[in-house]
Amino acid sequence: MRAGCTSHRLESRWRRRGAASLSCNWGPRTPLERRSYLHSVQDVISYQDIFAVGIGLDIAGAFLLAKGLLLSTRQIRNLSATYFDFSGPEVVARVEDKVSTQIGVAALGLGFMCQLTGYVLGALLSSNPPPSVLRAGAVIALALLAIGVVLLGYSIVLPHSRRRLLIDFASYDGQGRKHDHPYGGYLLILGTLGINVPSLKDESQMDYAKRVWRVDQIIEGGPPN
Repeated sequence: MRAGCTSHRLESRWRRRGAASLSCNWGPRTPLERRSYLHSVQDVISYQDIFAVGIGLDIAGAFLLAKGLLLSTRQIRNLSATYFDFSGPEVVARVEDKVSTQIGVAALGLGFMCQLTGYVLGALLSSNPPPSVLRAGAVIALALLAIGVVLLGYSIVLPHSRRRLLIDFASYDGQGRKHDHPYGGYLLILGTLGINVPSLKDESQMDYAKRVWRVDQIIEGGPPN
């Protein structure tokens, strides 16, 4: 009986010690462990990494600024074709260039500011992490992350900004006067030839404007000659 109680006590102690050891392994518990963990993070990431973020923003901004010149053969053919009154693909291309230029200039400006901040911090602080492969990978990852954030933001902003600018374009007549509502014929041309959204069978200009452009009111047809 005593042997059974003793083995039960030993087993309970072993379980408590095992649970305590497992709980301690989840992360740094003591101040010394926390300082060691902080130093290990600082060995990989430094304030100087803001240079890499700035360079990534500059690369993404330069790409968006040059996007209007990097045309495919199909885009060149569509832009060079002749249309009655105006060219739908040409208008859409110019609107997209405007959006990409705005985001590209903002990315370049932010990138230069990040590099300037890095220089200022470099003048104020002098601690440098030791060189390592992990350190180099962290710098590259930060630059790629900055590029990805800019391009993701561009892909999110482009559809809304393009739709808003094209609807604004469709509200002008041939004499440059802006009307309260866009012309349905313009929206149809911009949609079918510009952003390649064909109209459905027997679909009216009003229905097309609601489905593609989310517009509730239009001026049927185009402006008078």
